[in-house]
Amino acid sequence: MINAWVMRLMKYTIYALCLAVCFAIPANSHAATVLSVRGLVTNVAGDAVDGLAVTVTNTSKNLTDTRFTGEGGPGVYSAVFIDFSNRSVADTGDEIRVTISQEGQIVAEVIHILTAEDIEQRAAEINVQLEEKPPAPILTRVEPSNGIVTGGTSLQIIGENFQDGATVTIGGNDAIAVTFVSSTELTAQTPAGVAGDVDVVVTNPDGQSVTLSDGFTYTSLPPVIVGLNPASGSVTGGMVFTITGENFQEGAVIAIGGNAAAAVTFVSSTELTAQTPAGAAGGVDVVVTNPDGQTVTLAGGFTYTSLPPVVEGIAPTSGPVTGGTAVTITGDNFQDGATVRFGENDATDVTFVSDSELTATAPAGEAGEAVVTVINPDGQEVMLTTFTYTLLLPVITNITPDNDTTVGGTSLTLVGENFQEGATVTIGGNEATDVTFVSSTELMAQAPAGVTGDADVVITNPDGGSATLASGFAYTPPPPIVIGIDPTNGLVTGGAAATITGDNFQEGVTVRFGENEASDVTFVSDSELTVTVPAGEAGQVVVTVVNPDGQEATPAIQFTYTLLPPAITSITPDNDMTAGGASVAIAGGNFQAGASVTFGGNPAIDVVVTSDMEIAATVPAASAGLATVVVTNPDGQSAQIEFTYIEFPPWDVDQNGVTDVFDLVRVGGKFGQTGTGLPEDVNGDGTVDIFDLSTVGIHFGETSTPAAPSSGRIAADRKFTLRADRRASKLEPEASRRLRTALTELEHLSDTTPEVVFVTDLLRQWLIEAGEIPANTQLLPNYPNPFNPETWIPYQLAQASDVRISIYNVIGQRVRELAVGLRHAGIYRSRSESAYWDGRNDAGERITSGVYFYTLRTNAFVATRKMIILK
Repeated sequence: MINAWVMRLMKYTIYALCLAVCFAIPANSHAATVLSVRGLVTNVAGDAVDGLAVTVTNTSKNLTDTRFTGEGGPGVYSAVFIDFSNRSVADTGDEIRVTISQEGQIVAEVIHILTAEDIEQRAAEINVQLEEKPPAPILTRVEPSNGIVTGGTSLQIIGENFQDGATVTIGGNDAIAVTFVSSTELTAQTPAGVAGDVDVVVTNPDGQSVTLSDGFTYTSLPPVIVGLNPASGSVTGGMVFTITGENFQEGAVIAIGGNAAAAVTFVSSTELTAQTPAGAAGGVDVVVTNPDGQTVTLAGGFTYTSLPPVVEGIAPTSGPVTGGTAVTITGDNFQDGATVRFGENDATDVTFVSDSELTATAPAGEAGEAVVTVINPDGQEVMLTTFTYTLLLPVITNITPDNDTTVGGTSLTLVGENFQEGATVTIGGNEATDVTFVSSTELMAQAPAGVTGDADVVITNPDGGSATLASGFAYTPPPPIVIGIDPTNGLVTGGAAATITGDNFQEGVTVRFGENEASDVTFVSDSELTVTVPAGEAGQVVVTVVNPDGQEATPAIQFTYTLLPPAITSITPDNDMTAGGASVAIAGGNFQAGASVTFGGNPAIDVVVTSDMEIAATVPAASAGLATVVVTNPDGQSAQIEFTYIEFPPWDVDQNGVTDVFDLVRVGGKFGQTGTGLPEDVNGDGTVDIFDLSTVGIHFGETSTPAAPSSGRIAADRKFTLRADRRASKLEPEASRRLRTALTELEHLSDTTPEVVFVTDLLRQWLIEAGEIPANTQLLPNYPNPFNPETWIPYQLAQASDVRISIYNVIGQRVRELAVGLRHAGIYRSRSESAYWDGRNDAGERITSGVYFYTLRTNAFVATRKMIILK
């Protein structure tokens, strides 16, 4: 006690010195380098409370000082913040927090904001009054008081003074889903834990808690049974069995049907073994109980069975595979409702006579020994292998028909006994097809292919029994079949090689064409023959193939005998014009009545077969050139010879056989036209021009003959006189213009050969005669004359020429020049064609009245006439 007072005295002395020093420092109204915090802690009754820890914190400066109440007087605490470096430990507005704790639990807390006055006085007084503390929780019990270690057990926690928000721990682990029901009840779920007793702790939000020592017991997991093996056994017991499952504990016990099992052995937590106790027949519960008292029950998990049946004998010991044999089975432990199997087949009409006798009817089975099994209703069974199934062999009495060709396919009927559904049939070792079970005495089938000769017929039942009808069926070779013959026709003289194709041909085969035997018949294979066709008569005959066994081929095929083909030795004449019309004689041989004739594919006219050596016909029209003349007999055979069609020469433009003025007119009428296929384009260069007209002129007066046309020129001194009957009629203006244009071009050609000169003169004379051009060049009187203010000056040209007209006054001065230009030969009288003068001089001024002269100048002509202007 003395030491405590000494320490307290020294501490207060130091505080006093510090305060003295600090208060000697000039004060700042906003900050302080020392701050004293002092206060009184009382309870709700106003009594001072000592022994409480008081923590004073300047949260704004992160400064803390802890003291205890009672050191400066009853319930008084005092804390000081000081800084010797003259830095502020408190400022106006700082937050001072006073926290009161008791036994580590906060019981009160006050916050004070420093004022300017607090800073000026370097001191703050903060008193704390404690609230009345609620009563501590009380824990009475936990229900249930135990649960499995995996947790999840729902608990009811009973007590007093529980608060909303209370927490619960069980064995130190937080409980799950804690729910505040009332101040006397909480609910929760256990967390996982460790087997054994553990404490239960309830803690209120105010920190007060209560502990119920060993208040809850964690138990192990209850046992689980998954299965038993075996799950049944004799009522006598003593059978070793195994129980599999989970959570078995060493020392666990087993009860079957309420009776303890013997020799229980703990193998592992998932396996126990034991021996069954004796029990009554039927299903019973199996119970496993762990040492901790937890149990598991497998309801009806084990079945006690009666004693297994015992078979001593069966009578009779054999029967047919068809079944139906009545048998008696003797033995022991038979039960009412027992079943019997013969092999895999259930017996019928099973009757329980006694526990030592059963009767039954054997089912159908397979030949040989069968296992006989007796099965009691409790599932226990016993086997006996002393029943033998015997076969009923089939019998064949008849087969209809009893033969077929080697290709097979004939429908058969087999008659006999003991046939079974599913029976098979073989003939000569080959399986018949479409075998149909009609009854135990009849089968239907189709014969398979076979080999020539007798064959055994065998019927085999599904049970293996069989019957054989030796040589009961005969195979004969198939008849030959003919598919085709190549060629299908030949001359009546025969001798041609032919190939016959088909099937089933035999070596030594013969062939007939109609009634005539073929020679050199060669067997190439069973599908091919070669022969030499015999002579025959014209027309179709049947070709017959006969095998050595006498069978003839079907279907029959036809061969056509044809006559000798026609032959042409000559055609007279051997040419004609393209228009045709000539009568020709075709000589040769083997012509038939009704023969047809074509020239280049065109039918001839008036064809007459005068004999088998001559045909008369009229030539049809065709294109120029060689044409093939074909004579075709009614039997389709033909012969041919070449024939020549001659075309009119191109200068015979109208193709009338003579080159005359009309050809010239046609060329002149199309003069200047272009295109393809124009008859007037004599030289075929695509334009009707002077060269076409010259070509016509060269051959003028020639006539066309069947011979090739001549290419010679007309003699230079040849003359032409236009006869009255060929006088040209007046031409259309366009035709006249074109002919005059042609004449102009002829006159201006530099070619002065006789042919060109002739054509030029010819065309000029024809145009003069036609009135299209004048014979002489003239200057004609102007009109009107006298005139004012305009006039027209007509003229005519015998030849094409450049034309100029000059106008002079009476003293010989030229006043106007009219350059007309190049004009074709012709008469220019109309106002549209004659020269026009508007009465003006070359300067465009109107001239005065008086006499004037106008002069016409051409390449070879000059003439002058007079005219008068009156105003």
